[in-house]
Amino acid sequence: MEELFGIPMDNIMLTLLALFGVSGLGVISIYVTNPVMFRMGVRNLRRRGLQSVLVVVGLMLATLITTAAFTTGDTVDHSISRAGYQQLQRSDLQLNFVGDTSMTNDIAVYFADSATEALDQRFTDGKLIDGFLPLLQEPVAVVNGRTGLSEPSIILSGVDARRLDDLGGLRLVDGGTADVSALQPDEILLSKRAAESLDAVAGDVLTVSVNGTTLHSDHIFINTGARPRVPAIPGLENTPYLTNRNIMDLTDFPEHLLVLGGSYIGLEFGQMFRRFGSRVTVIETGDQLIGREDEDVARSLQEALEQEGIRFRLRAETVRVAGHEGEIVLTLRQADGSIEQLTGSHLLVAVGRAPNTGKLNLAAAGVATTASGHIPVNDRLVTNVPGIWALGDVKGGPAFTHVSYDDHLIVYDNLFGGGTLTTRNRIVPYALFTDPELGRVGLTEREARAAGYRLKIGKIPMAWVARAIERNETAGLMKIVIDAATDRILGAAVLGSEGGELVQTLMALMMADAAWTLFYRAIFIHPSMTEGFFTLMDNVKADEPEPASSPDEALVFA
Repeated sequence: MEELFGIPMDNIMLTLLALFGVSGLGVISIYVTNPVMFRMGVRNLRRRGLQSVLVVVGLMLATLITTAAFTTGDTVDHSISRAGYQQLQRSDLQLNFVGDTSMTNDIAVYFADSATEALDQRFTDGKLIDGFLPLLQEPVAVVNGRTGLSEPSIILSGVDARRLDDLGGLRLVDGGTADVSALQPDEILLSKRAAESLDAVAGDVLTVSVNGTTLHSDHIFINTGARPRVPAIPGLENTPYLTNRNIMDLTDFPEHLLVLGGSYIGLEFGQMFRRFGSRVTVIETGDQLIGREDEDVARSLQEALEQEGIRFRLRAETVRVAGHEGEIVLTLRQADGSIEQLTGSHLLVAVGRAPNTGKLNLAAAGVATTASGHIPVNDRLVTNVPGIWALGDVKGGPAFTHVSYDDHLIVYDNLFGGGTLTTRNRIVPYALFTDPELGRVGLTEREARAAGYRLKIGKIPMAWVARAIERNETAGLMKIVIDAATDRILGAAVLGSEGGELVQTLMALMMADAAWTLFYRAIFIHPSMTEGFFTLMDNVKADEPEPASSPDEALVFA
């Protein structure tokens, strides 16, 4: 900038030097805070007279106001809370420190020009404020660092600072100990006093009331879990039924157990009671069991369970429930519209889980929920309200105990650790504990196709695994889904003995971002179930259309 208000900048610099120079302290302060300005003033003193005194006096007054505001000891305590600063670590902005490296101002936090402009665009209500005057209105904690504090800076009030809680990806650096020259693009330099003050600030206090008792905390963690979902089927509310919560309270084996739902809970309990001697019929509205899995995996499991005598009704909608203890009647509508009635001694309802949020009055705190009642969170498990976190089944997503464990690790790391753990790209294994056992990780073949991947697929029956033959446990299959472009494993399924253990070996390759070929022709212990991976990798094939069975079909693929 060569001129300000039509006045040459070197004239203004000269005037500032002259006016400040009435005392030795003024000259020293200019030399310390802005040596460039000092040298410019001395150079121009020989060439120009004093001009534009009124403009310069105005700038001096603004500078004095700024200096006073930034040296007031109690302003830090009312600016950005510790929770707010921790949340700053969640931004994807790239900040470069280009400010005053001397860090002489106690409470300054320096942002680059591009950073403040980007932050300004991210606010939904409230803007970054340009100029000196807001310093008189609210405590200031963040300033633009392009020219330090020598010119009007873009500043951020304490109120607006709290709106940064949904950003992240940054790291705060204590300016009292940091090597300024080594700062990284994602680092913000704090003055020493500002860093110390952040450690002392308790943060924004949150309140929760429980049975008339009011509790206060810097953080609230919602981990209320989920309960069995009970479908709105006519007659069900007046009919005795079981869920996973009370089925283990039975003292007599059901003569005939009817199971609503062909997924984890229904199949695990269904097989268990079948082996106890009960007749078992599973009713599923979908086209297959375990609807999220690939059709070939679901079909193989169904065949294994049918060999034990479990009966299935697929594509069947339960339209009415009636009866009493010891005699339950279900009315089913089949896919073709026909009606069937099934009679059993007991009914197990296993159609999914519902989050325990209905009695929390989350709307009073402004916490958002989905139509299903789950609490959406960001990748660090923070809700839309800063300081309120949601973990486990209540937040939605994979409802497994080990996922809840990992959620706790993420929260702990973000509060007390390095803040590097997130749910982003988290690889989640899981298992269905039937016999054969299904171990799963990553994408299914169906999901990978829907995502547009070009695939390689490996698949073998468990009957090709020597150890499975020896143990007479040949039901099931092994399957691997591979990105043909990178040779990375996208997902895997092992339906067989110890499937949950085996699939985690393949997960290790995924976590290491290693190609599937690392296991190709590798040496595995004989005889072991893991030895099946040798045959599995030997049967990986590029994804190609099925061979045409007629000339007309051949034209389709041409």
